[in-house]
Amino acid sequence: MYFKSFISYMNWFLLIISYSVIFKYIEYKINNICSIVSHYNRNSHHRLVDLCNETNIITIYDKINKKSVDLFIHSKDMNEIKAIDNKWKPIVNIIINSHGGDYFAIIQFIIKMEEIKKRNVTFNCYAIQASSSAFVIFQYCDKRYVSPSSLLFHHNATIKVPLEELEYFYENYYELVMTEHKKINKYISSKIELTYKDYMEKISKDWRIKGGKNIIANKLADEIVIFQYKSKINNQTVTVM
Repeated sequence: MYFKSFISYMNWFLLIISYSVIFKYIEYKINNICSIVSHYNRNSHHRLVDLCNETNIITIYDKINKKSVDLFIHSKDMNEIKAIDNKWKPIVNIIINSHGGDYFAIIQFIIKMEEIKKRNVTFNCYAIQASSSAFVIFQYCDKRYVSPSSLLFHHNATIKVPLEELEYFYENYYELVMTEHKKINKYISSKIELTYKDYMEKISKDWRIKGGKNIIANKLADEIVIFQYKSKINNQTVTVM
C-alpha cells in the first residue's frame, strides 16, 4: 500500500516537473522571439506593430483570382462593417504577400474597397511582397506599411482571356477594364507624385523596388515598420522584419 502511494506521488512529482520544463521552454521561446524583435526594433528605430489580436484581417497571398476576390466582395464582415460615428472609424488590415494575379479580379477588388471606404472605413495595408496586381491593391490603401525587407514590383497590366471567352469579354467587359485601368494608373501616379507619363514609362518595364528605404524614397509607402500577425495557414505568429 505504502509502495503504491510512493509510486503515485512519484508520478505526480514527475508530471509536475515535466509541465514545469515544458512551460519554461515555451517561456524561453517567447522571450527569445520578443528579445530578437525588441533588439531589432531598438537598433532599426522602426516601431513594432502587433496585428495578432486585431479583427478585420485580410491576408492576400499566392495568386489573386476571381475566387479569392469573391470571398472579399461577398464577405459578411466586409459588407456589414461601417463607422458608427466620427469617433469610431473601423480599420481593415490587409497583409499582402502575393505575386499578383487576375487583373480583372483586382479591378473588382478595388471597386469594393472604394465602396467600403465611403462608409468611413480605413484600410491599413502591410506589404511583405506586393507584385503586379497586388501592387495596385497596396497603393489603394489609406495607410501603406512596409518592412525593411519588403519588395514591391509592378509592370503594365496584361489581361489573359481564354480564346473561347474572347468575344464575350470584348462585348461585356473590355470597355470597363480599359476605363478602370486608366483610372487606376492616374490614381497611383498622382498618389506617388509622378506625372502620368513618367509613371507609365516606369511600369512599361519591370519596376522592382526592394527594401523599405527605397520604397519610401519612391513614395510608394507611408512608413517602415516591423509587424507581426497570426498566420491563417498554421496559426503561428509571423514576424516580418
